[in-house]
Amino acid sequence: KGKFRMKIVFLHGLGQDETSWDEVIKALPNHDCLSVKLFERDVFPTDFKVLEDKVLSILESIDEDFILVGLSLGGMLALDMIQFNLANLKGIVVSGGQYKMKGNLAFYMQYLLFACTPARVFEKQGVDKHAMKSFYGGLSQFNLAKVLTEVELPVQLICGQNDKANLPAAKAMHKLMTNSQLNIIPDSGHVLNTECPDDFANIIKNFLNR
Repeated sequence: KGKFRMKIVFLHGLGQDETSWDEVIKALPNHDCLSVKLFERDVFPTDFKVLEDKVLSILESIDEDFILVGLSLGGMLALDMIQFNLANLKGIVVSGGQYKMKGNLAFYMQYLLFACTPARVFEKQGVDKHAMKSFYGGLSQFNLAKVLTEVELPVQLICGQNDKANLPAAKAMHKLMTNSQLNIIPDSGHVLNTECPDDFANIIKNFLNR
């Protein structure tokens, strides 16, 4: 297979599922795409490591070259995979992701919001408040700053112009990594895989042709 036929593995964000990438995948008809379902039986895990282990197991089973594409929580997982030096991982695309939670004001504000929100609000969305709070609490020491300064893989960063919570992190990551590019999509927000799937797919195509 040529580089343009490289397998693409997608990791969705919180509040999404594997079908959230459908429109992006539809715009990539000549590519072998795999969209991973992160939450088994739609149950939210209480620990980030549960997701880390699941994604790592799937990626280790792939016997061909691939790139990893993640949005938000999926973007964090994609970046997290760098430290495992997977032989077939040839590049990463991250949209609206964070690389450091320690000292991250936006993260702590989100955590406080979760803590103060009544459990019934989570239940309406099919999410257990205790699991969500536990999961976010466990991320408080998440910090990939050192990993990113050492990464040699090509990394494509994407962020919506109006995604104020994640744009500073995207710019900071771009400065940390020597082999990264940053695309800021005008007049767009956070969930770019559903907001502007064609633009997202075109960025992936250009990344594969680097």
